[in-house]
Amino acid sequence: MKKYILLIVVLAQTVIVLADSLNDPLEDAKKIALGANKMILVDFYADWCGPCKKMDIESWNKEEVKEISSNYIFVKIDIDQYRSIAQNFGIKSIPYVFILDPNGEVVHKSLGYLNKSELMKMLKKYALNLKYLQTSYIINYKKETINSNIRLAKKQQEFSILLDKEIRRDILLLSRTYLSKAEKLLKKDKNPAYSQKVKLLYLHGYLINGNYDKVSKKLKKGFKKDDISETNKALYCFLNYMVFNHDMKKGEANQWLTALKEQKSNKTFLKEIKLLAAKD
Repeated sequence: MKKYILLIVVLAQTVIVLADSLNDPLEDAKKIALGANKMILVDFYADWCGPCKKMDIESWNKEEVKEISSNYIFVKIDIDQYRSIAQNFGIKSIPYVFILDPNGEVVHKSLGYLNKSELMKMLKKYALNLKYLQTSYIINYKKETINSNIRLAKKQQEFSILLDKEIRRDILLLSRTYLSKAEKLLKKDKNPAYSQKVKLLYLHGYLINGNYDKVSKKLKKGFKKDDISETNKALYCFLNYMVFNHDMKKGEANQWLTALKEQKSNKTFLKEIKLLAAKD
């Protein structure tokens, strides 16, 4: 009964107060974050920690901080009570604040005392509505597969285009985490088309981050047009178009744009062209 009551409090306040009845509070936080389209905010602390107590009084308990914290699923974790969780995150010093995605992957972390303004600045930066990613996150949470990791990584890359440059890089780094997961699964379950897509999506992330030279070099060295899988042709055409267009080589760029428009799965990439042009 206690666990049920606690969960009601969580849903109402988007704050998780840890209790003995919860074996893994982060699992509950993930489920709630998936439904709420929010990041998870974790404060690792201990009752004996002086800076933690100071941060509670001077930062966490301030009304402005409480208000912006409502944009997250907030979890306070006592490292003495939940030692296994602390060990999993490599906690050796506290206070230590983590911002996690709904699957528990690290987006940002900050070690040490943060005053109110420092904490507010960090929380404002990552207070994102993740509705665009919800379906991909839920699919990946229910069953992690090569395809679910690739799909989520690609969605995160698309989402990053809509964000300010300051946070775009963090979301692109997050997408690389899921591409890396896909690569690990591909070592056991060989699939040339998926392997090729992962490599192309790494380039997609570099391109969104503005690293056109790196994308150009890797396209020339690592890929041949005739070897591109049918499922990856739209992405391949898009990358080539963007590189040649950036280099002001309009003839080649138009050829790749024509090729892209001939692909069935071109809608997302044609939209990206407009979004990236607006960002430049």
